[in-house]
Amino acid sequence: MGSWVEAEFSTVQLEDVRRGTRLRRVAEAMWKNPGACQREAAGDWGAAMGSYRLWNQPKVTDQAILGAHQDQVWQRS
Repeated sequence: MGSWVEAEFSTVQLEDVRRGTRLRRVAEAMWKNPGACQREAAGDWGAAMGSYRLWNQPKVTDQAILGAHQDQVWQRS
């Protein structure tokens, strides 16, 4: 990946490393395809299903994702 996504979500805590990796992949795909629905941005059915599974995990909350973003805003300021 190596983009801003890596840095922006570097501190995300989702209890499983694979969830953080998936989050970064989903965010990167959405960034590269603004305006696309999640399935279109994913590129293929498997990646789309992976992103849907990610959002259905109880540990993947808006607060967990926003917390990582807030960490980076704090570092930048």
